[in-house]
Amino acid sequence: MTDEFKTPASQREANKRYRDKNKEAMKWQSYRRGAKNYIMNRATQADLDEIKAWVAEKEKELNIK
Repeated sequence: MTDEFKTPASQREANKRYRDKNKEAMKWQSYRRGAKNYIMNRATQADLDEIKAWVAEKEKELNIK
């Protein structure tokens, strides 16, 4: 059977090692991408207003600490 991947095996292995070593960073990046994708492509004005309230609340929380 022929190799159907366009990415070389060594690069796939390096990518897997990185993902395994940096699980928290990968999770954080995934959440961030998901949030941005939702805001940019799906959110309504009501959603954006609610998100803005959450952001303001979080900023206050971070400034208190």
